[in-house]
Amino acid sequence: AVGFATDLFTIFVLVELSAIPVYALCAYHYQTEPAALTAAMKYLFQGVLGTLTALLGVALLFVEGHTLNISLLPAALAGADPSLVLFAAILILLGYGVKLGIVPLHTWLPDVYARAPVGVTAIMVGPTKIGVLIAMFLSLSALPAGGTLSWTLGIIITFFAVVTMTTGNLLALNQTDLRYILSYSSVAQMGYILLGFGIGLVYNLPLGFIAGLYYAIAYAMMKSGAFFATDAFARD
Repeated sequence: AVGFATDLFTIFVLVELSAIPVYALCAYHYQTEPAALTAAMKYLFQGVLGTLTALLGVALLFVEGHTLNISLLPAALAGADPSLVLFAAILILLGYGVKLGIVPLHTWLPDVYARAPVGVTAIMVGPTKIGVLIAMFLSLSALPAGGTLSWTLGIIITFFAVVTMTTGNLLALNQTDLRYILSYSSVAQMGYILLGFGIGLVYNLPLGFIAGLYYAIAYAMMKSGAFFATDAFARD
């Protein structure tokens, strides 16, 4: 449903509607897995902070452009203060970045992925994360194209992408639990996906966004399968 939304507030609401039940489902096995409750609470706390951050970014864009319609915002923001628009875009990036697990906003992800029921983890890796990526893509596409705004935002996203992929892979090397290895690998994979977004903004290449989304689809299918396989190994 996120992909069919036409304004930023609807996108924001849809992302939150998909996240609310996941907060509870992460702690579904809290009686047999006490660490799952702690992980779910950590995710809830950081997720709420991300929600407020993204909402503030959307609100600033509305103040500057007097509309949240994706097709109308680029023209409406053409005469706005570029620094304020950039600040709003960064807030949206960080807000959605919490749910995507980009570094340094990733601290909830390994515990949640490892302790939640495998079916819930598969949902978070797949549909939930793809929805947030599409939300971020649509939100960034509502900004004025070209100029220093897109370039600066692209550099920021590229920086987060490089840090995320590097940190995720390095942290995975120190893990002894296969579920945590896959969790930190998921952090690194998000860096690869965001790198396409960042390059697309820096060089004004729509193919960068398309490549990132294609990679995200492949990641969602394969990583979900990997977590299911890990659960099957643990039951044997």
